[in-house]
Amino acid sequence: MDILEEYIKWIRNNTLTDEVKHGFWRISTPFLDRHNDHIDIYAMAKDKDTYVLTDDGYTLGDLRLSGFELNTPKRKELFDINSKRLGVNFSDKTGELFVITHIEHLGRSKHNLIQAMLAINDMFCLAQPTVTTIFKEDVKEYFMKKEIRFIEDIRIMGRSGFEHSIDFAIAADNKRPERLIKTINILSKQSMKNLIFLFIDLEENRKNIQKVVIFNDEIDYSKSSLSALEKYNIVTVPWTRKEEYIEKFVSV
Repeated sequence: MDILEEYIKWIRNNTLTDEVKHGFWRISTPFLDRHNDHIDIYAMAKDKDTYVLTDDGYTLGDLRLSGFELNTPKRKELFDINSKRLGVNFSDKTGELFVITHIEHLGRSKHNLIQAMLAINDMFCLAQPTVTTIFKEDVKEYFMKKEIRFIEDIRIMGRSGFEHSIDFAIAADNKRPERLIKTINILSKQSMKNLIFLFIDLEENRKNIQKVVIFNDEIDYSKSSLSALEKYNIVTVPWTRKEEYIEKFVSV
């Protein structure tokens, strides 16, 4: 079975579009937000060959309803990182995440917008008044404390033609292959599917890698999703047990 083709088929068969008004479409995707609702994005024809893709302000609006605001420099910085690294813009005026794209790149831009929405949602799910740090930043600080040499926020092209964002990469040495690391604040069935697709897609073009997921086990997570990741030879590292795992995949 070609897992990559099956994944793309699943996306194609579960994506619905309808024209809300002339030149303006709603695209309902199979990806789920933190409420288990399907993520919708919108496409508007700007001219003959150019489109605007937007979340219509949903991502930030939903977080604000949950009590989250972009009210600290660190939050603004992380928000910008997770949008800009995927080529997604943000409008202070409307609160929208959006992409302006040529028709030839419509599929890739749609993918990037959805990934930005998911990443921002994930990074700030724990942004309650009592929480002062963001999970990815905790991981980065830990790596720096251990003097682990890493590259942060790189993008790698997969077989599908989509670019994937990797949180941390650690170069190969004479004992270990290159390590590509994703951090996940909330390990759910949806994030599990995204991770499996990402790593399978990358393996087609980048053969000698070790796939690593560091997840926050201090909150509820899907045990079945954890098992699924391990079946695809993805090293899963629970944050509270990081000291037990660290030597398996890092270079100091």
